[in-house]
Amino acid sequence: MKKELTPSQALSRAAAWCSRGERCTADVRAKLDAWGLGGEDAGAVMDALAADGYVDDLRYAKAFANDRARLSGWGRVKIAYALRAKGIGDAAVREALDGVDDDDYAASMDKAMSAKARQMSEDDHARRRAKLIRFGVSRGYDYGAVSRWVEEHDGR
Repeated sequence: MKKELTPSQALSRAAAWCSRGERCTADVRAKLDAWGLGGEDAGAVMDALAADGYVDDLRYAKAFANDRARLSGWGRVKIAYALRAKGIGDAAVREALDGVDDDDYAASMDKAMSAKARQMSEDDHARRRAKLIRFGVSRGYDYGAVSRWVEEHDGR
């Protein structure tokens, strides 16, 4: 059986964990629950972490959005869903998505869509178009932008 942590031990461990990478409130709460800390003690630890700057949902959302857009090639829709699933508020999600560079975002979409189009062997224009649109939307890009890309670049 695991030994439960005291609030001061949990604060020390959580601070060390948060200093290694950006964490959101939901992730830290889950970690505290796993360590057997709940209720008022967990709330006090969360307040202390937020006051010391270890946990900031807006900072986390901005870092998450930029990383997923640049490194993973995710679209804004997919990023927004992922952030909301983590319990990030709508205002922070909007601000994080506004921080994603439009030129990098467009280049990322173009790169992903071009790679998919080159890889496809579909001859039927309608089916090819549908597959490309489905791919782009599944990556989290806006339907309108994906549809425009397909019309401009894959007009066969």
